[in-house]
Amino acid sequence: MRVSVTGGSGFIGSRFIKLFGEKFESVKSLDSKTIPLNDYDKILGSTKNTDILIHTAFDHGYKSNIVGIKNILKACKENGIKKLIHISTVSVYDLDFNDKLDENRPYSKFNDPYSKEKRKIEQEIEKYQDRSFDIVILQPTIVYGLGGNWTKYALHVCKAKEVRLPNNGENICNSVYVDDVASAIYQSCLSNIKYEKILISGDENITWNEFYLKQCKVLDDLALPSNCNIENNTNKNEFHSKNIINFIFILWFKTPLGNIFDLIIGTLKKLRARSYKSTSSDEEMRRFLKSDIGKNILTPLGITKKVHNCKSYADISKAKKLLNYNPKYNFDDGMKNIKDNILKVLK
Repeated sequence: MRVSVTGGSGFIGSRFIKLFGEKFESVKSLDSKTIPLNDYDKILGSTKNTDILIHTAFDHGYKSNIVGIKNILKACKENGIKKLIHISTVSVYDLDFNDKLDENRPYSKFNDPYSKEKRKIEQEIEKYQDRSFDIVILQPTIVYGLGGNWTKYALHVCKAKEVRLPNNGENICNSVYVDDVASAIYQSCLSNIKYEKILISGDENITWNEFYLKQCKVLDDLALPSNCNIENNTNKNEFHSKNIINFIFILWFKTPLGNIFDLIIGTLKKLRARSYKSTSSDEEMRRFLKSDIGKNILTPLGITKKVHNCKSYADISKAKKLLNYNPKYNFDDGMKNIKDNILKVLK
């Protein structure tokens, strides 16, 4: 089989290529800088002689995702590609339930940019009726691993004076190690699935408290400054502790006025990127890991607060049945890998 991977240099795409690349006749990594999602001709040309197209790329500037999936679907048909594997997210679903979370849960109705964009991509795929190729949509939960956004956030928690979590951090964190997501992609390549959406998660129901404390312990074990001081956030606001900011989020995520707020998403993304700049390269990561504890107090906000309020456990029975997916990494195993990877960065 000949495989092409959009976002092949990204967090998930690069792990798939590193772990499973040698199992295929050829694997081509498609960099969005040289092959932009909005350039159909380049996508068409770069995916010729491809049997399976794995779509992990995502434009966090929210300019090219929808035209990108349209271009990819069109190229799959034109080039006679046999299978499209699209990496989506659990965030497409409504999280306001206290039971199991599976593929039958309704879509979220929130207008937050990330989950809304991911829903739109899935909806574009769904309405592509005249397809001559198979489609697998994988929906990972909280993907962690050094280099991923959730572990970057966790490292910032470890460096904060305090983090305030809903329910003292005792709600469920449906975590999955990045290598298990890569494995699910590989199993999807081997499957005979015609069209399915499949949740991918770990096999443990750890809490957010455990998620952060164990990552702090990794730093402690390596004699790196760390301070996982978790306090209970008793504030009942849905998106933010401050009433006025919470009201703005309500207007953004729950009303048509959200379309106006979407216009400033590029600025907000730049601010977020700046906050993670301290971990964007090995050299910067080394400095950050060795840095002292800050004086800041972290409180999840927006959809991140909603995720921390989730009381549902991810049901991966469909993945087990259709993909023969069995997570290899429990949370302690994942933490050991993160520790080993941090040691490599420190050398």
